[in-house]
This record gives sequence, C-alpha cells and structure tokens, in this order.
Amino acid sequence: MWILTLFGMILLVFLLCLLLPYTVYLIYIHSKYSHIPGPKRHGILGFYLGPISEAHRIMTEGKKNKTGGNITDVLYKWAVDYNGTFATFSLHIPFVFTADPAGIKVQNRLL
Repeated sequence: MWILTLFGMILLVFLLCLLLPYTVYLIYIHSKYSHIPGPKRHGILGFYLGPISEAHRIMTEGKKNKTGGNITDVLYKWAVDYNGTFATFSLHIPFVFTADPAGIKVQNRLL
C-alpha cells in the first residue's frame, strides 16, 4: 500500500515540475500579447486552451439557427466584436487576426 502512495507522490511531483514552468511560460506569452484585444479566456481550461468555451458556444448557436456553426462563424463574430483585429490563443501559440487592410500596418507596429 505504501508503494502506491509513494508512486502517487512521485507522479504528483513530476507533474508539478512539468506544469509549473509551462504555466509561467503561458503567463509570459499572454502578457506579451495582452495589448491586442481578443476574446476572454474563462476558467482554468480557458487559460491553457484559449477561448474554447466561447468558440463552442458560437458554433452551437450557429447549428441551432442553421446558419453555419463552423470556425469561420467564430472568427467572423470575433472580427466584428473587436473591430477587425484580435488575438486569441491555442495552448501556447498566439494567433493574431486582422480583417482590416489598414490594420496590417498597425499590427506590424504593435508587434
């Protein structure tokens, strides 16, 4: 029985040693792009995966209304909500979208 407890403790320490540096790295990346507007990340899952709950909600509404319900609907809604330029995250990768040709000049200056 104590072997399982020891194995559990070793596994927990190992996971914490992996998760802590990744979390610090995510905080750094999120703060680096925080000046660009974008959808909010909700909860602990949203912190690691990005605004997945809001994207799922938009796609579900589109399927109910029979107006689509795919990722292009999500990107279009966010482009309208954030005046054509927004940033979102998937894991540790930032994605910066712009739908405004004049926004490309602004994006290059901000980054």
